[in-house]
Amino acid sequence: MRTLLWVCLLVTVSVGVANAQTPAPQNSNPQNKEGELVLQGDTTPRPALPTYFGDTGLWFVPTAETLPSGKLSFSVYRANYDDRQGLTDVGTFGITGAIGIGNRLEVFGSWRVSRFQRNISPVFVPSDTEFGGVANGFPFNRDHWSKNLGEPIVIGAKFGILSQSRGNGMSLAPRVMLKFPSGGATAASTKAFATRIDLIASGEAAGKFELSGLVGYTGRGSPDEFDLSNGFNWGVGAGFPSRSPLRALVEFEGESLTGDDVSVNNPPFTALDGSIAPLLSELSNGSAFNQGVWLRSWRPLPRFSTISADAAVAVARTTASASAVPFSGAKDFLMILLPRSSG
Repeated sequence: MRTLLWVCLLVTVSVGVANAQTPAPQNSNPQNKEGELVLQGDTTPRPALPTYFGDTGLWFVPTAETLPSGKLSFSVYRANYDDRQGLTDVGTFGITGAIGIGNRLEVFGSWRVSRFQRNISPVFVPSDTEFGGVANGFPFNRDHWSKNLGEPIVIGAKFGILSQSRGNGMSLAPRVMLKFPSGGATAASTKAFATRIDLIASGEAAGKFELSGLVGYTGRGSPDEFDLSNGFNWGVGAGFPSRSPLRALVEFEGESLTGDDVSVNNPPFTALDGSIAPLLSELSNGSAFNQGVWLRSWRPLPRFSTISADAAVAVARTTASASAVPFSGAKDFLMILLPRSSG
């Protein structure tokens, strides 16, 4: 278990509104001239952010809302997290993008450049299956320090079955993601496809709290060299007050793995320093509790009279168990910039 103070930089640019609601009806308040997209029958916009993967959400936990048709979002961020095997520190720079199609479908993608530092010596310890073995998320990592490496591209889609923007009492959406086996046998890749399917439910309560939760499953393809574990994903989160310029974010999310270990199929798997990985490397379930503060401000961007900027800054503390979940340990985030059409 590790508790760290983290501050993160995330810049999000959208050619439309990054809020995840459809346009207000014709009889909405004419005083709303910022081009905000609002809930049906409402006159106050509800803000939204891209998640780590690029779809609309709170922070790491998505919501069931989608971008309006034709609206785009784009983000650049830095993140940092730890993995149990090797006590590995992973530093990441990533980009995401999303587009709304037909007011129900959101297509999104993400790509990251990462570097890895294993903090035990030697790289592998054959007798230490708990910390001295192979990681489930990046099994080909076999050096103390890697150069900057491109991770596989992740593409996904989210379909809004129900939405408060269409007058439903809650929002409900399935989300599907596919990770492509790009990058080859590097420290940043499993050299195999991976899929993730989630069901997301969210909604705003009393105009003050936005709540969201998900359950899902990640299926990881295994390369010839290893047998990797799949996992069940879960997460809950809240943003409040949901319409205030100063907003608190709270999340609890993680993954319950279906296997007990990563196995080496064609031993020995040897590190660059000559050490040999154990045949079985232990896995454990992990979770992360994220809390932050989001401060928003609106102002026109210079030279673009029809574009406005929505900036947010968050400082947070994460308590997580170090394991094979994608976001275990420390997480760096957040300064957010959300340009939108001012109408």
